Amino acid sequence: MSPLLLLLALALPLALATPGSASETQEDDESRVLGLSLAGFGLQGTVPSALKYCRSTNILDLSKNALEGPIPPALCDWLPFLVILDLSGNRFSGPLPSELANCRYLNSLKLSHNNFSGQIPASLSRLERLKSLDLSENRLDGQIPPQLSATFPKESFSGNPGLCGRPVSSHCGRD
Repeated sequence: MSPLLLLLALALPLALATPGSASETQEDDESRVLGLSLAGFGLQGTVPSALKYCRSTNILDLSKNALEGPIPPALCDWLPFLVILDLSGNRFSGPLPSELANCRYLNSLKLSHNNFSGQIPASLSRLERLKSLDLSENRLDGQIPPQLSATFPKESFSGNPGLCGRPVSSHCGRD
């Protein structure tokens, strides 16, 4: 069992046993964990699907660990009220899932210092509440979606030699 899954297995029964009545939006098997910060815990493995039992969570910080693999496309279905998502400083890889746009309350998205590849999904432009974005130091390529390039500084995209267009200095083939 991965350390993260073990921590969730230990935390969920405690959260479920919290005295008080469940709200109308809360299921009986849902935890009342509002924030989960496990930065620098030395966690390994992938993001466990057990997070789906933490639907009320609005902060997920798994930064500075050794987590790997892709971001689960269902992450925002599991945690629909996320405000802060920090997965920076891990070993995540693969494309950024377009489903991250389903985290409609997201204010801060930090995915820097990983091995993400491919293009930045244009769907991220639908995150109307997003105030902080850090995709730096990955292997992303292609044109930065125009709405993101107009909203965030070049530091949000630095360290991705394959990216082009505003606000980074390299021009795309058509520019």
